[in-house]
Amino acid sequence: MTETVRLLTPYGPGGLLVSSPGLLNQFSGVFPHQGSSGGGTLVTLIGSHFNNATAVYFGSRPAAGFAVLDDQTIVAVTPAGSGTVPVTVTTPGGTARIGYFYYLYWPALSAVTPAAGPVGGGNVVELRGINLSTAQLVYFGDAVSHPVVLSDARLLVIAPPVAGPGTVPVYVSSIGGVSNRLPYTYAAAPSVTGVIRATGPIAGGSTVILTSTGLSLVTGVSFGALSATSFRAFSDTLIVAVTPAGPPGPADVTVTTPGGSVTVPAAFDYRAPSATAVTSTPDPALVGQPVTFTATVTGVTRRRRAPRPAPSRSTSAMELPLSQRQLRTVRPRSATPTPGPRAPPTPSSPTTAATMTSPLPPARTPRSSRRHRRPPR
Repeated sequence: MTETVRLLTPYGPGGLLVSSPGLLNQFSGVFPHQGSSGGGTLVTLIGSHFNNATAVYFGSRPAAGFAVLDDQTIVAVTPAGSGTVPVTVTTPGGTARIGYFYYLYWPALSAVTPAAGPVGGGNVVELRGINLSTAQLVYFGDAVSHPVVLSDARLLVIAPPVAGPGTVPVYVSSIGGVSNRLPYTYAAAPSVTGVIRATGPIAGGSTVILTSTGLSLVTGVSFGALSATSFRAFSDTLIVAVTPAGPPGPADVTVTTPGGSVTVPAAFDYRAPSATAVTSTPDPALVGQPVTFTATVTGVTRRRRAPRPAPSRSTSAMELPLSQRQLRTVRPRSATPTPGPRAPPTPSSPTTAATMTSPLPPARTPRSSRRHRRPPR
C-alpha cells in the first residue's frame, strides 16, 4: 500500500509529494547518510515515536522540509551545510539524535586524459580532480557512462559513442553535486590521399609531405616499423614528416590520430646508394704503359662556371709633359738595377712626353730670383 503525504517546512506548508514504502525498515538511522554541501538531499529517518514530531535538525540548521510518514518514519530535505553533523528529531516528549549526516563538497575536474578519441568511443579516459569518490555518472555531452572510482582524485571511464565528430563537455555527477566541465574531442578517422617525395636514402632524413583529411590531431607517423624522426600537422589536411633510417625497399606509411589509424602500403621507397667497381686483369705486356680510366656519372646536374679573367700585369701609363731638367728614368721598386756603362745623354727638345709606370709628384713652379727694387726717389 502507498500513501501520499505533504511535507511541512519551517517556512510553511510545502508542495513536495513523497511516497512512503508499505514495509518499514526496522533499523534506525539516516538514509542516505551523505549528500551535497549545497543541501537539497532527500533523506529518510528511521526510528520510533515520530508521530507528533515538530522539528528536524541537521546540526544547528533546521531541515529544509520534512514529513512524518508514520510513527517510525520521517522524510526530510537537507539544508546547506558542511562537515559531519548530527540529525535530531524533536517531539512533545523531547529531542533525540537519530544519526549523522556527512556533507560532501562538490566535485571538481582538473584534467581529462586523453582529451580526444574516436567517434565510436570504447577508449579508456582518465579524469582527475577532487571530491570524486562518490561519482555516479560521467557525461560526454548528452552521452552517459558509469565511472570506476580509483580514489577521491581519479576516475576511469569508457568513452561512449556519439553520432559524429566534434567537441563535447565532460562533467561528473556525484553525491556531492555536479562538477565543472572540460572539453573532449571526438575525432573522425583519418585518411591519406597523397605522399609527396616517395623515395629517399636508407640513411633517412628525407622530408615527406602527407596530404589527407582528419590530420590535425595526429599522434604518430611511422615508415614501416620505425617511427618518423619528427612530424608536424600544419592543418587538418597536411602533415610534414622526416623519415628515419630504414632498410632498402618499399615501406608502409602509417598515420595515427585519436580517431584511428590509416596505413598506405609501400608508399615510400628506401634506396641504397649506387656503387661503381673497377676491376682489371694484370698484363705483363702493358707494364709501364699509361692507363686511362673513364667514368660516366648519371643523375648529376652539371654546373658550368664562368671563366675567370686572367690577372693583368700591365700598369696603366700616364703621359706628362716634362722639361729637360725634369726628365728622369723611373724604375719599378721591385726591379734591381743592373750595373753597366752609362750612355751619353741624348739631346732632346725643350718639351718631351715621358711614359711612366708610376705617377710623379707635381712639378714645383720655380720662384723668381729677382728681387723687387725700390723705385728711385
